[in-house]
Amino acid sequence: MKDDAVRLAERALRAGTDARLLVGDGMQHDYPLTLPWLDESRHAWTAMCAFVEERCAASSNLMPRDSSQVLDGPSSHQVEALPSGSRILDA
Repeated sequence: MKDDAVRLAERALRAGTDARLLVGDGMQHDYPLTLPWLDESRHAWTAMCAFVEERCAASSNLMPRDSSQVLDGPSSHQVEALPSGSRILDA
């Protein structure tokens, strides 16, 4: 599943679409669904929400809220350190 997700994200980027892949090393593939019990899950949802908000704000000419507050650090085109070795990748 991870290899397929990486390939899909890479293809989306090559096609000109902004894409990020959230990888939870050592986690089951659906770990974000364990919300609210795992720190990794809460962080994954925060990252996903920030990504959607940034895209919606860009398409509606609104200013996104400061994603550094959402992700506890910079979020655009960087690898974010997440609990348990998880990371956000701009594939």
